[in-house]
Order: sequence, then C-alpha cells, then structure tokens
Amino acid sequence: MKKTINIQVPGNDEVSNLIYEMVFEISIVCEKENINFFLEMKSWSNEKQKDVVLKDSSSVKALKIDEKKIVLDYYENIAKNLLQYLKVKIQTQEELKDFLEYDSYPKINYHKKLLNTFDKEELESFFRKTFTVISILNNTLFEQEVLDETYDKVFQPAEISSWYADDIEVSVDYTDSEFAFIENPETGEVLEPKEYLDRIPDKEEHHETIMIDA
Repeated sequence: MKKTINIQVPGNDEVSNLIYEMVFEISIVCEKENINFFLEMKSWSNEKQKDVVLKDSSSVKALKIDEKKIVLDYYENIAKNLLQYLKVKIQTQEELKDFLEYDSYPKINYHKKLLNTFDKEELESFFRKTFTVISILNNTLFEQEVLDETYDKVFQPAEISSWYADDIEVSVDYTDSEFAFIENPETGEVLEPKEYLDRIPDKEEHHETIMIDA
C-alpha cells in the first residue's frame, strides 16, 4: 500500500519574512509489517498556480543565495525531526490507521462572525465537502527533536475567517457588525447564508481559494 498526504508547514519569524510556507508531501509505503516514510518539500509556483517541487518553485527561485540557505536549513531540520517522530509514533498498521484517520479530518477553528452567520454543523459540512483542508504542523515544536507527542499537539487547527469561491466572497472584515459579509464583488449581489450554502457546488479540491489567518 502507498498513501500520500500533504502537511502545511509555517516558518518561524525569520523564515516567514522570506517565504510564506512549505508543504511537506509525505509518502507512506507499507510492505507487510514494514512502514516507511518519504518526504518531499514543496512550495508555491506562480506560473503553475500550485505547490511544486522546490527547483520549480518561483517562491524559492526569487530568494538570494543566503536567504535560500536560511529557508532550506530551517525546513530540512523540521523535515528530519518530523520523519523521526513518524517513525517512532507509527510502527503498526493500527497506529498508521489512527494517524490517517486523524489527518483526513483536520481541526478547524471558525471566526466568531462565521459562527454567528452560519449554523455550525452546516458550516462544517459545507466547508469540508467544498474545500480541501490539510493538516498544519506545529512548526515550533519540530525545531527540535520530538519523539512522543499527541497529534493534537503536533498539529494546529486551521483558523478560518474568509474565503472566495465561484465568484462569491465570504469575509469577516468589511463591516463592524457581528456577522460575516457574503457578496459577489463583481455584481455587488449580497447573499443570505442559506442561499449561499445552497448555491456553491461541491468541489473535490478548492483549497487555493481559501484565505487563512493561522
């Protein structure tokens, strides 16, 4: 069996000034009782409008030599410690199953204005079937070796406040009210919450349109 997952990895203060974030693509290969982990670092490409391997990333190409070294040294250390953690934490098929179940349903914290606007269960259902949300690594934890921590400590929730999909923007920033604003910016059409949830079609992958405050 082979399974591939993506993990969003923020940077520290210095690295975040140079590059927004990395995505770690982790391949999990199971052969009988052996579980092996392989990691590839990816970053954003403006040309391809998606995360790509580092050599093709416009974000990395734009860095100076010394800046690139700072970024790569930081993320390579995080990657080394994460792989070590996974190898120690996941050694049986049952442990692997638990990890994949956790990763398939990352935690989300919604801005209070969104919770004032939408029913929480309807919002949760809508968001997960419409967008792809990937786990976010607690990067500060992995700046040093981590051998045994719970997944709730290893991964941090996505903090969702605003997003744009199918020409409709949902935002908490445009008014002083306690509710989110739902509008088509091109036409000025304002939608009611239920009308919006019923209008947006399911999407297999739409995470590139999410604006996340993490």
